Amino acid sequence: YFRVTMHRSPIGLPFKVRRTLEALGLGKRSSVAYLPCNKSSIGSLLKVKELVQVEATQEIRPKRQRVARGWTVLGNQL
Repeated sequence: YFRVTMHRSPIGLPFKVRRTLEALGLGKRSSVAYLPCNKSSIGSLLKVKELVQVEATQEIRPKRQRVARGWTVLGNQL
């Protein structure tokens, strides 16, 4: 798999670049996506190579789970 991290924002770049980043699963800066190692992924990464950092990994890390808040909302008093 490729671990892809977006390091630069696509602000001011053509719409095709923004659309490519969305297709890769990258919405905001520092967002991470795991992509399979195939020709279509490599082609998309070459289009946005100036904006992303790519690392080769053997496994996909799961997303972090949120910590329990420690309280629950029972209702609205207004």
